[in-house]
Amino acid sequence: MQGDVGDCYFLSSASALAEHPERIKKLFLTKKVNNQNIAAVRVFFGGVPTDVTIDTNVPYKAHGDIMFADISADHAQWLPILEKVYAKISVNYEKIGLGWMSEAMRILTGAPS
Repeated sequence: MQGDVGDCYFLSSASALAEHPERIKKLFLTKKVNNQNIAAVRVFFGGVPTDVTIDTNVPYKAHGDIMFADISADHAQWLPILEKVYAKISVNYEKIGLGWMSEAMRILTGAPS
């Protein structure tokens, strides 16, 4: 579920990729949440694999809801973490508002689109 930034193009691209879960799983170099709350994810710039490290803490609103992409009904946290990686490589969450699915798929897969 999209949060307070207009990145539905990115979320729908990630969701489409997740139709084959192994495609999403291979993006995550860190396979489990760890005590340090650190995750490493592989994305692509110009088709070149790039490893990005983030902390897994996501922003929350004052009343307790996640500010951006929400955790799924089955409590999977991969989408908010992947969105945070995308925000990091784009400078911040504000910069990922508005975009193209082709751009998101290129960053997630390394394939031209």
